[in-house]
Amino acid sequence: MESVSDPTSVNYGKHLSNEEIRAIVSLEENEITLVENWLQAIADKSLCAVITNRTIHHDHIEVSTCVRQAEHMFNLKMTEFYHPALKSTVLSHEKTIKED
Repeated sequence: MESVSDPTSVNYGKHLSNEEIRAIVSLEENEITLVENWLQAIADKSLCAVITNRTIHHDHIEVSTCVRQAEHMFNLKMTEFYHPALKSTVLSHEKTIKED
């Protein structure tokens, strides 16, 4: 893989096309549909919208929803961490931020 970025390689510049990448990494259509149907069933019962988007290579599905709905969908508890110096908020399902 690195050879396509190495100017001294005979493979230099021979990058895969979007179609070739998609053929390698994409999920089967029935797998995507199964997950999208599950998400739609949750959205139909939810006060929060569940919005999905397939990525360009169809290798994963992006989901946007409220925290309460995500906690319910994935059976987890989200925790909010605020970094005052960076004025940034991060949500995490486990404590992954050091308190220094």
